[in-house]
Amino acid sequence: GMRMGMGLGAPSGVTTPVNTPSATSAGATEIEDGGYKYYIYKLSGDTKTFTPTSDGLAVDYIIVAPGGGGGHGGNNAAGGGGAGGVLSGTITDLTINEDYVVTVGAGGVGATDWLATGSSGSADSTFTGTDVTLSATAGGGGGGGDKAGQNGGSGGGGGRFAPYPYFGSGTAGQGNNGGSGFSGTALLRAGGGGGGNTAAGETSSDGSAGANGGDGIALTAIWADADAATLGVPSAFAGGGGGGHSGTDGGRGGSSVGGNGGCIVKAATNAVANSGSGGGGGYSNGGNGSDGIVILRFAI
Repeated sequence: GMRMGMGLGAPSGVTTPVNTPSATSAGATEIEDGGYKYYIYKLSGDTKTFTPTSDGLAVDYIIVAPGGGGGHGGNNAAGGGGAGGVLSGTITDLTINEDYVVTVGAGGVGATDWLATGSSGSADSTFTGTDVTLSATAGGGGGGGDKAGQNGGSGGGGGRFAPYPYFGSGTAGQGNNGGSGFSGTALLRAGGGGGGNTAAGETSSDGSAGANGGDGIALTAIWADADAATLGVPSAFAGGGGGGHSGTDGGRGGSSVGGNGGCIVKAATNAVANSGSGGGGGYSNGGNGSDGIVILRFAI
């Protein structure tokens, strides 16, 4: 009989499909750079999601909570706001086609009422789904001139006459404690610095200047190959706010992203936008803390 020349193998030239890493998102700015696809989520009214569209996707994350606002010094010296908590790492084997939900918290408002404590960050920053819950804790507000700092991702600094416990406590693995103020005479009163991601807020030992905010963490300390300018994000996150001063020397904000403390001749300043940092403690009004941010990436 006749033999049909029907080969049963795959046609020549066809290769097994490669599982190319991929995802879709809502509410994110998407950028490809240096062999990675980045998804950057900032505060907005949009629904924010991240949806893996390839199997076994491994995603690096940086989750930064918002910072707290600085306290009102009552024409004296208040505490700086605490930085938002920071979480970083890698999530492996995300579920394909699941909409993971991202939230970004708003920065706390600096106090404008006499001797009031700054507002803590409005909400935690989170990444959640059926198999993962990551939540960075909002930063604590800086204490008003006669009040203690608030607890948070990092704690707020205490005002110059703060009662025990003086400063706010940070959250383990996310941030640090705030510092204490100093209640010396006349021009020697100082607010404590807000806690930062890598260091506690400083404490004033003699009232000669507002205490400095604790340092935050550089983007490149987490991802050495990431470029902040290309991504449109701060070069550092989660610096504490500087403490206020009754003289002329407010404390500096941590890592140049926390707000600076106010004094007789300078108002307290706001934290750098989208860095999750604390606002400066005031001689009078406190500076605002800044919104958090969530950044995801995977190799492409």
